[in-house]
Amino acid sequence: MRAAVHTSFGPPEVVQVVDRPVPLLRPSDVLIKVHATTVTSAETAMRRGEPLWGRVILGLRRPRAALRTLGLEVSGVVEAVGAAVTRSLAPKPAGLTFAEAAAAVDGATTALFFLRDRAKIRPGERVLVNGASDSIGTYAVQLAKHLGASVTAVCGPSNVDLVRSLGADEVIDYTAHDFTADTSPRPA
Repeated sequence: MRAAVHTSFGPPEVVQVVDRPVPLLRPSDVLIKVHATTVTSAETAMRRGEPLWGRVILGLRRPRAALRTLGLEVSGVVEAVGAAVTRSLAPKPAGLTFAEAAAAVDGATTALFFLRDRAKIRPGERVLVNGASDSIGTYAVQLAKHLGASVTAVCGPSNVDLVRSLGADEVIDYTAHDFTADTSPRPA
């Protein structure tokens, strides 16, 4: 199998694509033939060895062996399951390509966790999404609307139309308006 790995911290040039043997399946493992994966900002920071305090987890001088392979979010075909596996991974929606399915994981699951599980957004509430055009923000706008909230989205001028198309009730261009200085009451 082929894998993108990095054995040292640094720029993208430290990443190498290597051939590895197919791993032996342990009882709780699922073997996936990967068709698409992502490059997230978190993985990019880990590849660089950032933040510096994170090297306690990542490895002080170089990445720990278990953290050297890139591509944490994947879409593919299940090839085999270990004996102790009792439930499946999420199936890929039929209308999505493998690349689209892989890209939907990070932003969507993070936004859903914070909106539904942490903030417990309910219909009629108001939500401000600062960074509404990034990976998590685009999903946060859509999911907040799905949960019944009124959404005010903050983004740069080149993404105003995109964010509006995602369902934001109000879009603030942060280059034209400092929303943090706005203390006027808004209608509920």
